[in-house]
This record gives sequence, C-alpha cells and structure tokens, in this order.
Amino acid sequence: MLVKPVDRLRRRRSGRRILPVAGLVLACLLVAACRPPIAAENPDIADGGSGAPAASPTPAPAVALRPEARTSVSARLFRSFNAADAGLQYAQALDSYAESNLVIDIAPPIVGYDPFAVEPAPDSVTVWVGSAADVAPAAAAGLDLRAVGEITGRDATVLALPSDRQGEPLSALAGQTVLADTETSAAAVRAALAGAGVDPQKVTILTPDDPSAPFDPTPLFDGTATAAAVSLYDGWARIVESLAAQGADPASWTQASVWPEGGEPLGELVWARAEDIADPALRPAITAFLGVVAQSQIACSQNVEDCAGAASAQSDRTPEGIAWSIDQLDRLLFPAPDGIAHIDPAAWDRTLAAASAAGVDGAAGLTFTNDLVDAVLAALGPSLDVHGADFVPRDDLPLVPPTEGADGGAGTTPEESAPVDAASDAAPADGGASPSTAP
Repeated sequence: MLVKPVDRLRRRRSGRRILPVAGLVLACLLVAACRPPIAAENPDIADGGSGAPAASPTPAPAVALRPEARTSVSARLFRSFNAADAGLQYAQALDSYAESNLVIDIAPPIVGYDPFAVEPAPDSVTVWVGSAADVAPAAAAGLDLRAVGEITGRDATVLALPSDRQGEPLSALAGQTVLADTETSAAAVRAALAGAGVDPQKVTILTPDDPSAPFDPTPLFDGTATAAAVSLYDGWARIVESLAAQGADPASWTQASVWPEGGEPLGELVWARAEDIADPALRPAITAFLGVVAQSQIACSQNVEDCAGAASAQSDRTPEGIAWSIDQLDRLLFPAPDGIAHIDPAAWDRTLAAASAAGVDGAAGLTFTNDLVDAVLAALGPSLDVHGADFVPRDDLPLVPPTEGADGGAGTTPEESAPVDAASDAAPADGGASPSTAP
C-alpha cells in the first residue's frame, strides 16, 4: 500500500514548492549571501576565453580542487529536492562556486526513471547522494558503486508518535501502520524493529508514491497511520509545522531517534562508480564536488540565518523553520573528529549491519573509500574548521514561534528530550521538537 502525496491544506508558501518535471532538473540554488569569499571575487581572476577561470593566487579551498577540464557532474538525489534536503546539503548552492570548473546538474528522484542509468559522455561524471539502502539495489544489479564521503554525519531517522503513547515499546508497532517520509527512513525503522526482536513484516510501512514531493504528514492526522519514521530535520519539522498550522499543540506529538547514542549508522553519502573514481580525468571532478559540498556546509553552519533566508525563496517552509532544520543538520555533522565528509569505518560497519537487519538486498556488496575525502581535508583543513571545533548549536532557533504564554513544545533543546531506550525497547518520551539519542 502506498501513500499518495496530497496537498498540504495550510501550505504557507504554496507557490514555492519545488517539483521536478520530466527528465533531469537543473536546479542551482544561489545562496551567495552565506558563502565565504571565492576566487571570482579576486580582481586578478580572468576568463581566458576557454570557459575555465584562470588560477587565482588566493582561491577558496574548494576551488583549489577544481579539475583541469570543465566537467559536468550529475548529482542524483534520493530524497526530495527541497530546502530541507538539497537546500541544506548543498547549502550555498554549488553554482556559486563556478570557479571550481564544475557544471552541476541536480536530479531529484523521478517516478519511473532509473536513477542508476548512466550514459557515458566526455567530461561528464555521475554521483549519487543517498543512504546505503538507497544505492544497494544498484549493487545487487552488479553496478560497482563506492561511497566517497558522508554528507549528513549520521542517520537522522526519528520515530514520531502521539505523546500519550510515550513509553510504548517498539514491539507495540506490530500490526500497526507506520508512515515513512523516504525509503531511507523506512529501512531505518525496519532495522530498529529487527534489533528490538520485532519482525518488520508485521508492521505496515507506507512510503510516498512521489519521492520528489515534500513530505506530507496528513496520513498521521487522518488515522491512516499511527506513527511515522521520518528524518529529524525535514520530516519531523514538517509534522510540527503542520500541527501548528492546524492550531494544534505541537507537544501533542513526540519524537526520538530510533538509534542508541553512539550506535547510529551513516545517513546519506556521496557515491560514485569505481571506474570513474579510477579515471584520472573524472576523479578530480568527484573530489572537487566533495570539496564544494563540504565547504558549503561549513560556511552555512556559521551563517544559519543567511542560508535559511536564501533557501526559503524556493521552499514551502518559512525561513525560521529552515533555520531550525539547518541547525539540526549541523548537529549531525559536527563535531567531526576525523574531519567533515570523512567516513568512519566503525559507522560504516554499523550501516551495513543495519541494512542487513532491514533486509536490504545488495548492501553486503557496497564498499567505501576515504582517499578522495583525504584530498578534500588536505585542501580545506588549513583554512576552514573541518572538525567543527568552533561549532556551537543554536538553541535560539525555535521550529515554531512560541504562542503567547507557552512555547507549544517547539522550543525545547536536545537536552530536554528523552530517547528511545534501545535496551528496554521503549518508545520515546519526548514532548519537544529536537533530536535525542538513546543511552
């Protein structure tokens, strides 16, 4: 059974919803307001007529990674292309780094289109941005994809359910219907159920028919589903915002991570074909792409409001809500002991174990490499805070503005949230709107 996306009844920005059209969608969010100075701002830069900017004596770190030949990078996403996903992960918009010598083509998920179909072309490379569960089907079909960098730090899946069901064990979901905002979240809750000794087949999990559309939590409120497995920074945010838009108390729903603290698998990663990684003409473009994304994320974490304001121009969400989401994503990224985008081997092992527990076919054939990330960290490290040592979470960014005399549960901090107890199989006991993890 599939959930058909329906229009949100109280969409605050109905005219700014990003939806794909047939074919690949070229979408560059220009968020130059929050980026650091780049090579184009150096008066010594000049285009020699070849289409590739001349070298700058003081290039931005990511620009220093640019390939010699101008290269087209098709970035295929598995989450919907909206401000809480691409707008956050690519923060300042890759096009603002034109001097990186890359032409970025962002392709959201499209129903009926094979995301793994590749037509080789000169000076062109394809990368995929998704979880292990997203790309495992390609591995099962024989495509040799390798993870070359992580993009969300760790999996952000939370279980949302009515607050009056606090303390319920995960086993209580048996026989119930759970709404999932993406296939990634669906796989995460299946793995969590299996880890709690519950047969995932005994839980009906609904995923959207159109993965490119913003998540619609309506099935939670009309009785279709009794709980939801969603990403913290987008799915949960939309649940809270929808409750507030309906005049309901956001504290009437609660959320908590489905993973124990320190036991989270990786979330979304950047993937590339092994043959492209080995190709001396394409490997630099993949590395530059990683560098641009990493530098964008670092810059956006230091300029949350600017990034949110720019991203909201193409979103159905408010700048205030997007700012909250950006901060939640930053909390997943930082601190980064090994450096931003670096894949932790222990987290990788947890990721494959979770995929196996969720019954994801082909996950065992996935591999990763940190070789490209090492090059990125070498370029960014001397100039940027790649470890997040200076990162400070923003507790002054409520998801929903507090109502007079009450905060509606939307202004709570991570410290106020109670986690899912993985050992006792207990459901969350959190009435707030911030992430939590299990002890």
